[in-house]
Amino acid sequence: SRRHFRDTVCRGRDYYTPYRALLPKGIDNLIVAGRHYSVESEAQKLSREIPPCMAQGEVAGIAAALAIKGDTPLRRVNHRDIQKKMRAQGADPGDIPSPNALIEEPMVAQ
Repeated sequence: SRRHFRDTVCRGRDYYTPYRALLPKGIDNLIVAGRHYSVESEAQKLSREIPPCMAQGEVAGIAAALAIKGDTPLRRVNHRDIQKKMRAQGADPGDIPSPNALIEEPMVAQ
């Protein structure tokens, strides 16, 4: 899928991972990365590769550090702050959609 989300924090070849997909519903202050995140089966097929798992792990570490530093729950960490840190570390957070991306309106994480 080429769907781009406003809260995208990392990307793969043809897909974007929104921050909310790394935050399990109903469990506070837990973030998941790699093959454990919430995604549709179509995206799961693409994102099982090592590079996107590594990028999600980097996001999880950055988010945890920002949550601790800001004394805030993980759900309240601003995805733009994660994007800035990712870019500062030389990673592509996917915040700038590619020309073939399908732009999707944001959903509120529960």
